[in-house]
Amino acid sequence: MKNLMLALALCLSVTACSEKPTAQKRGDAERNKAAAGGGVAIGDASRAFLTIEALQPGSGAAERSYFGRTAFRPRALSSVTAPFSGRVASVSAEPGQRVKTGATLLTIQSSDAGGIRAALDQARIKARVAEEAFARQTEMIKRGVGLEVERFDAEMKLREARSELDRAERSAALVGAGRGTAIEVRAPVDGIVVSVKATSGATVQAGGDVLVTTTDTHLARNIAEAVQSAYKGELDFHYNREENLLRATWSR
Repeated sequence: MKNLMLALALCLSVTACSEKPTAQKRGDAERNKAAAGGGVAIGDASRAFLTIEALQPGSGAAERSYFGRTAFRPRALSSVTAPFSGRVASVSAEPGQRVKTGATLLTIQSSDAGGIRAALDQARIKARVAEEAFARQTEMIKRGVGLEVERFDAEMKLREARSELDRAERSAALVGAGRGTAIEVRAPVDGIVVSVKATSGATVQAGGDVLVTTTDTHLARNIAEAVQSAYKGELDFHYNREENLLRATWSR
C-alpha cells in the first residue's frame, strides 16, 4: 500500500512540473512570434489595465508660435495733437477701434475756442450792419438824396468788415463746429487707433504731446506680407465689405 501511494504522489509531481514549463514555452513562443511581426504580445492579466483605440488620421500640420516686432512706416501713422490749449473733457477713441474721417476722438474744453467763436459772432454782426449801411447809401444815391462821399465811406467799412469776417471764419475752422468752449478733436483720415495717451481731466497744450495715434486700414495686409516675406508660406485674404474688415491668414 505504501508503495502504491508513493508511486501516485511521484506521478502527480511529475505531471505538475511538466505543465508549467509547457505554458511558459507557449507564452515565449507567442511573444517571439509577435516580435517577429513587429508587434507586442500582451497577457490577458495586463489587458485589463489598457485602453486600446483605433488610430485616426491627423492633420499633420504642426503649430508654431513666432515672435516679432511690428514697425510702422512714418507715413502710415497719423498723430493727433491738441489744436488749442485746454483741458480734456472726454476721450472717445480706444486702441484697436476703427474710425472714419471726421470721427470724434476726444473733446477739449478751451477758453481760446470760446474767444474765437465769440469773435466770429461779432464779425458776422459787424458785416451784416456794414452791408445794410452800404445798401442804404446806394439807394439814397439812386434817389438823388445821398452823398457820394458817404456811400464811399460805407463801402470801405463793408470791405473792412468782410475781411475781418474772413479772418474770423478761418480761425473758427480750426476750432470746428459747436458753440462755447468745447472742441471736438476728429480723426484726420480713415484708419485704426493704435494708441491713446489722452486722459480725461488732463491739461494739454496746443501742438504739444501726441494724444491719439492712428494708422491706415491696410495694416493687416502689411503685417501679413511681412510675415510671408520672413517665413515664406501662403497668404489668404478675406475682406468683409459690411464691416470694412480685412482678415489675413498665413500658413506654412
